Order: sequence, then C-alpha cells, then structure tokens
Amino acid sequence: MGNQDIREMMKEKHVTAYTLAAVMGVSENTLFRKLRYELSDEEKEEYINAINLLSKSAEKAHNSRLLRTALRELYKFQVKYGEVKELQPVFQAITEVMNNE
Repeated sequence: MGNQDIREMMKEKHVTAYTLAAVMGVSENTLFRKLRYELSDEEKEEYINAINLLSKSAEKAHNSRLLRTALRELYKFQVKYGEVKELQPVFQAITEVMNNE
C-alpha cells in the first residue's frame, strides 16, 4: 500500500479521508485511488500541508468548545453565588479569548 506516511499522519492527527478529500477538491474514492500509488514529492507536500491545516482547525475548534463550556460553568457559578470579585478577571479573559476566535 502506497503513501503509508500520509495514511499514518491522517490517523495520528484525526483527519478523515472525507475532509481531506474535500480540501483537496476530489471525491473520497479519488483520494483513495491516488493514495494507492506513491505520490510525487510536490503532491505529497500538498497532502501534508492540508492534513496539518485540518488538524490545526480541529484543535482550534476543540479549544473553542472547551472555552465555551468553561464560560458557561463560570456564569452558572456567578449566578448561584453572586458576583465574586476574584473571578471577574477570569471571566473577562475567557470572554476576550472567545471574541478573538
């Protein structure tokens, strides 16, 4: 099986064949057909760059979900216990990070 490094990288970085194919502008079947045979260095670099881009995007989305969850929990805490001055800077920092994404 060709392009084992590409396949392993996809698995390691949790990038699905469907999303990689969409970014590369081909169908999933075409992607698998292309990966059967060793890609040229230029093609391989394109695939690696696309996998890295998708991986970073997924990581950023995951971090954004974590921030939203933390913000919701902080809000619930403030509603339950009232304004807590020590938490105000944390609340503001989380809000700023979320607004910058």
